[in-house]
Amino acid sequence: MGEDANVDIKTEGGVTHVIVSAHPAVKEPLTAQLTEPFTMRIMAQVADGKGDITIEKQGSFKETGITEKHLLWVTGGKDTDPAKGRVLLEFSEEGRMLMGDVFRKNKGKYIGLFVRKHLVSKLLVESEEVKDTILITDIPSFTLAEIFADDLNVGLHAVFTPDPS
Repeated sequence: MGEDANVDIKTEGGVTHVIVSAHPAVKEPLTAQLTEPFTMRIMAQVADGKGDITIEKQGSFKETGITEKHLLWVTGGKDTDPAKGRVLLEFSEEGRMLMGDVFRKNKGKYIGLFVRKHLVSKLLVESEEVKDTILITDIPSFTLAEIFADDLNVGLHAVFTPDPS
């Protein structure tokens, strides 16, 4: 936020208020970014041009119906190589049922994890069986995995609104 920003944190009636006073050049873009609705999608890779979104050098992806509403919690941790990180995605019961359907229909194909409309991970579906969680491995660092997990959890469980004053 820079040296010109002041941050004040207050909790009233179980609600935490984070008040950021910043230079006007920072205030608008920061407010827009924080108040933008959080989105997460699991999308299936399809033939080029046949999807809802196409990512250069990654292909086309189609909606599966699995959204942030089906994700309960994300945990960051160390991978088997401790220099790398991993995240564990925990889905709701409905989310696990939908993931099972996606896995059955896409065995041997890729699915993509999209956060805020950006492809953040591609997973090869190797089995029709879905576990209670999905593990994303080989993240460049443990710290990056933790930051990613925190970002998703904040998006899932916190709402930012602009100060009306």
